[in-house]
Amino acid sequence: LRWVIGALGADLPGAPLTLTGGTIALALGASLLVTIASALLPARRASAIPPVAAMREGATASPRSLRRITLVGLALVVVAAVPGTAGLLLADSDGERAAQLAGLAAALALVGVLALTPALARPVLSLFGALFRSRVVGRMASANAIRNPRRTAATASALTVGLALMTAVSVLGASARASVEDVVDTTIGADFVLIGPGFRPFTPDVYAAVRDLPGASVVTYVRTIPVTIDDAQSPVTGVDPTVITEVLDIPVVTGSVQDLALGSALIDTELAESIGVGAGDTVTGTFVNGDGKLRVIGTFEPAGPVRGFITTLPTLDSIGTLTRDTAVYISLEPGASPGAVRQELVSRLAAFPSIDVQDQADIKRDINGQFDALF
Repeated sequence: LRWVIGALGADLPGAPLTLTGGTIALALGASLLVTIASALLPARRASAIPPVAAMREGATASPRSLRRITLVGLALVVVAAVPGTAGLLLADSDGERAAQLAGLAAALALVGVLALTPALARPVLSLFGALFRSRVVGRMASANAIRNPRRTAATASALTVGLALMTAVSVLGASARASVEDVVDTTIGADFVLIGPGFRPFTPDVYAAVRDLPGASVVTYVRTIPVTIDDAQSPVTGVDPTVITEVLDIPVVTGSVQDLALGSALIDTELAESIGVGAGDTVTGTFVNGDGKLRVIGTFEPAGPVRGFITTLPTLDSIGTLTRDTAVYISLEPGASPGAVRQELVSRLAAFPSIDVQDQADIKRDINGQFDALF
């Protein structure tokens, strides 16, 4: 789930959960500001009622004209069309920027519609209320709603905000699922992937059990460890440069995966820009067993599980990390039966019941299941 969310541009932290005084102060300050802002408008309205009149039951402030708030609502709706249109134009070339503009347009439009609701309440209710005026209850309900459009608008606004939030979560979930399918389709070229429970590392004995699998053209494993650079954690993935491109599509920008050697690495473009390094530079970071260095020989675009650093398996061994594999990728020979190969895999992995044998459809279903639980 971490690498999928990372592919959407919102990396989850890999470090343990920490609670600092600044975090507590920020949470308290934010809640205080929200409470004050929520109470400000009702307090202002209450202050408009004379003290003597306020002591009478049912006292209310004199209603003000809806002209100003209606004009503000119209202006916000019109302004919302600008980032909305720009987002549509950028959808194909810059998806992240387009999503930001679409979010801004939606927020402006929502506030604008809420501001227009009091002015729209009477004509809209008159139109739809006509459908129910044949019955006494319908006439009473329609007249009650039309009599005080501000009150009706306040009720409708609460429902509108709730509906908008539900729609936003649904759109976010659908977008995340679509992104998962795209990442899997464009990044993973293997026919089968062996992963541990919850994507946790597992023993190298799993690879040893399937390395000579009948019907497989490539069987290779990857190993991922964390490295801390400038107080930020990034993944370092060890691969076999001779075959990894047959099971994973690595979008290399500069350099070559096949040029990887002991001590060298490719770095993703986002991380390279963040820490200010490029080809020819040496990066020093803190690994589990101490400090280590990686010599950058090229860059690649981050995509799905392929992000951070890519280096060779002997490089990880030289760093002295714990020997645990992250995944085993398997590509089949032309004409090999996926069903027969899967049965052979299940048979060979009988001693490792926690290992999942997944094809691309299984991977999508597994990750999307996590998103379904999240959203």
